[in-house]
Amino acid sequence: MDAVRVHAHGGPEVLQVEEIAEPVCGPGELLIEAVATGVNFIDIYQRTGAYPMDLPYVVGSEGAGTVIAVGKSARTPCRPINGPSATEWPGRWLVGPGQHKW
Repeated sequence: MDAVRVHAHGGPEVLQVEEIAEPVCGPGELLIEAVATGVNFIDIYQRTGAYPMDLPYVVGSEGAGTVIAVGKSARTPCRPINGPSATEWPGRWLVGPGQHKW
């Protein structure tokens, strides 16, 4: 799937669209199909280096979607989920912790 990644701090010119592997749901995780993802001011601060991030990283830290797969021992809500996350929302899918309070 396509994702916008940052390999160096700077302006918008450091944003690169790259092909990344589609995530796979493991034990204790949920696979979420994104309905909407967002870019917020925190993403600008991270891109410019004002907020440190390990490089490279995928832009986007909030989103909403539907659980489409559940890993062993993961809890799943019976509804669409949303919310900011410490994980990246790279594109169409996200793997997140199954114990997270979505």
